[in-house]
Amino acid sequence: MLSLSLQPDMLQPLDYLPSELAQRITACLEDITTPSFIFNSLLALIELQDPHAGSLSPVPLGEIQRYARNILRVDIPEREIKRAVKLLIEQYGIAIGSARGSAHGYFFVTTADEAELAAEPLLAEIRSLAKRCATLSPRNPYVQHLLGQMEASLGS
Repeated sequence: MLSLSLQPDMLQPLDYLPSELAQRITACLEDITTPSFIFNSLLALIELQDPHAGSLSPVPLGEIQRYARNILRVDIPEREIKRAVKLLIEQYGIAIGSARGSAHGYFFVTTADEAELAAEPLLAEIRSLAKRCATLSPRNPYVQHLLGQMEASLGS
């Protein structure tokens, strides 16, 4: 259940986001069944994301934790924030990317270029996992099918 009730003036405006993304975020925040760790993680990301920077200024996980602790007065473990981001993407359809490297953290995906940037490390991980599966279970028909599909569409 929610740790605080959402007031309209609590959030920075979401008008910098594509309308479909803003609608999904609003629906998630207004849904009283949204688990508190997801609600709080999303609220922190909204407040910390620079609306004009996007992927150029991702929000580090530690900043989300500090915001939750200092402003929302809740402690959210690192693992719960990562889980919240995963669920926001997979279950709520909210496009959140993550940047790795010197500028690291989470950001709302607002352009096709940002979507590509966010997808690249995931695709690299998929390729790596498929190679591991091929080594561990080379005769598995699903692994062979998967590797064939990857070669055809992604390249190896």
